[in-house]
Amino acid sequence: MLFDAHSHLDMLVRSPSELPFLLEEEFQGGISALVQVSTDPDIHHAYSPYFRAKEGTVYPVCGLPHTYHGSKKNEPLHKLTEIVRGSQVFALGEIGLDYSRSPSADEREKQGELFRLQLELAAARDLPVVIHMRDAADDTLRALDEFPSVRGMIHCYTGDGALARALLERGYYISFSGVVTFANAHALRAVVPDIPGDRLLVESDAPFLAPVPFRGQKNRPFMIQHTLRVLASLRGSTFEEMAASTARNARRMLGI
Repeated sequence: MLFDAHSHLDMLVRSPSELPFLLEEEFQGGISALVQVSTDPDIHHAYSPYFRAKEGTVYPVCGLPHTYHGSKKNEPLHKLTEIVRGSQVFALGEIGLDYSRSPSADEREKQGELFRLQLELAAARDLPVVIHMRDAADDTLRALDEFPSVRGMIHCYTGDGALARALLERGYYISFSGVVTFANAHALRAVVPDIPGDRLLVESDAPFLAPVPFRGQKNRPFMIQHTLRVLASLRGSTFEEMAASTARNARRMLGI
């Protein structure tokens, strides 16, 4: 019943041929379905035969993250457009803005341009989006307001309650990762009880952000069970109820 709303399986294996073995281990570990996030169209194409073989359990999405900008963007954006037009993905992502390394004004402008191009593509194809947002809340909200028909999820949420409410008002789902299990995540944990039950998602972001007790190790999708237990405790729910509701929410968000 565990549905991982955001993972990077390609970063957990050395080649696409290893993917079936990895997935078998994840399913044995309790995963019933997961979202594979490809941050490059070439990655999507390399792994897509294996996604098709696991139809109904692996849901591919693809997008160009903030690190694609400048002269590099044109060919990948064309490839992404063809993937979307071919109905090969369930969402467009991850896309968004990241100001954590204090980018210059020019770099911020390029990030914003790429972000809006992909929001426009999502709007045209009626696809949900997977949003990466780091130290860029105001500019992210401004961009989302330009495309009010677009919906989706805020991946790896680490903001406060006020920002969560602003995103919820815009129709977005809020996804929590292993960060919520960290000992210093008091402020983030305080946000969890206020998220409506039908808008809450759980993700691994594998291979990143492994939850306690695996913090510092390579993350795996099956480890979301530890994140789910913390979410359930914070919301006065059972593990089974939390697993079921986040799975329902993920399917609703993806339109499946």
